[in-house]
Amino acid sequence: MYIPPQEVKNIEGQLLIFRSTLQPVEESYFIIESILAFLEYKQSNYSKVIEALLPIPEYSKAFNIAHFATRCVAIATSYRSLGKKELALKYFQKAIEIYENVNLIPHQNYCFGLALYHISEIYGELKDYDEMLKRHLLFFKYSKIWKNVDFKNRSLNGIARAYSGKKDYDASLVYFKMASQSSEKDGNLPFKSRNYHDLGMLYVKMKYYDEAYENYNKALKLRQEYQLINASITTLTSMGQLFFIQKKYDRAIELWQEALDMALPLKVNRKIYQIYKNLSTVYQEAGQFKLALVFYKKFHLLKEQVDNVDKTQVESQKIREAYSQLRQQKELIESQKIEIEKALSKQEETIKYLENFASVAAHDLKAPIRITASFAQLLKRKHKHLWDQDDTEYFDFISNNIGLLAKMIDDLLSLSRVDQNLPYPKTVDMDETLNAVLARLSAKIEESKANITIQSQLPPIIGHTSLVTQLFQNIIENAIKHRQTGLTPQISISSKLLSTTPQFCQFEIRDNGEGIETDLQPYIFELFSGGKKEDSSGIGLATCKKIVTHYGGNIWVKSKKNKQTSVFFTLPLVEHIIAN
Repeated sequence: MYIPPQEVKNIEGQLLIFRSTLQPVEESYFIIESILAFLEYKQSNYSKVIEALLPIPEYSKAFNIAHFATRCVAIATSYRSLGKKELALKYFQKAIEIYENVNLIPHQNYCFGLALYHISEIYGELKDYDEMLKRHLLFFKYSKIWKNVDFKNRSLNGIARAYSGKKDYDASLVYFKMASQSSEKDGNLPFKSRNYHDLGMLYVKMKYYDEAYENYNKALKLRQEYQLINASITTLTSMGQLFFIQKKYDRAIELWQEALDMALPLKVNRKIYQIYKNLSTVYQEAGQFKLALVFYKKFHLLKEQVDNVDKTQVESQKIREAYSQLRQQKELIESQKIEIEKALSKQEETIKYLENFASVAAHDLKAPIRITASFAQLLKRKHKHLWDQDDTEYFDFISNNIGLLAKMIDDLLSLSRVDQNLPYPKTVDMDETLNAVLARLSAKIEESKANITIQSQLPPIIGHTSLVTQLFQNIIENAIKHRQTGLTPQISISSKLLSTTPQFCQFEIRDNGEGIETDLQPYIFELFSGGKKEDSSGIGLATCKKIVTHYGGNIWVKSKKNKQTSVFFTLPLVEHIIAN
């Protein structure tokens, strides 16, 4: 629904006056509150929409169940605008389940259609183009039933983009042309601009760059004419990408700078940091490394701010939903069971999210580390002849810390991948495994002059060679690292069978290192504790714990300060792994 920007504030002011005459429990108050949230949405104040509409009051169901669904649509749409796809899908699906089982008036048909449209779009963002196509075809079917031209245009455009995602460009062009003819016929110029923009994106994929520019330019003129600033920023950004692909860097910079000038006053931070990233990339390609670094710093800082805000919003949302659930539980005992099931389901999703977080975060961190290392090397080569002894020490400090950070990222990746996509466990030959570990650590063993003794004929265990290798490597590497000054590391590896748990074998790795204080020993296997040592993140030992517990075993430590440390752990001897 298009509302001229200058009219939004006027409508909002009048509604606020009208709402002041109503009681919060009245149906009219509920409807006005929903409309005010819609106006906040039109001004891109998505967080305010969610704050205004959550928790959803239970009494709203008593007015009209479809009103309740409409509120869910507003919340879901705002979550989608904030990039919260899972939460958006949850509330859209909740609304659709209601709409499909009640008789709807025209306004509610519109909200039902929006829910169908947004779910289709989210599947597109998830690159599930088959599901996107399926949903948009259903949306097109409803648009004909409701005789809604706007929905017809949206569905045709969505079908075209789904075919584009499937790389069926001929079918995509057919539907884009149908959408253009439809929007031309009904005079929907804002949507027509959207269609021009999307058609430009298709031509970019097809490498028809002149046609792409022509459609982008048409879209930009319409969007600027209708003061669709946010949409204009999107088109300018895409046009800049088009010129970047053609290595016309000056023109790309010009367009991205224009988009940035429009985006900064609106504080659309997600678009701003993407433009910063684009500018950093184009300046790097153009050989202007100082400007590339300036914009990369801006990108990194702003993205970090956005991510922090997102985390806060998610936590606030969890609190609001928990409060809403508790209030409902007081009203009906039966509903308590339903809410518990929902909470368990959400908890499982959160656990999956946390399990994947380290892998995703570490992967995303690698790029800035590489860039930082590259610029540091450029600085070294360019100015080394001007350095004094202090400068050399400073640079060595920077290089060492970059290396430590890269090691931490690799450790995080190892931790996150411990139990992902593993094949069925098999017999692991411990002699071969330890030979591989010692080969990997040969440089550190030689440098420290470490003496490592291994019990002959260690029993084979059931597991995965890669994980067992990682387990032994982390512990032995730790023993070498934390050796006593002036003392040659003495490390022994042994095993014994257990009468209490005959399906497991107990291993011991003992060293004569600096030891661990008694009060720190309970923490050494916790992530980021490192036994509270300043030079240890604790990721390595946390990975060891995850590997051992994956096979149903236990891991623990016994240590005396400045004397010795023994790390004990159990691994299965039979093909029966107790899943943790």
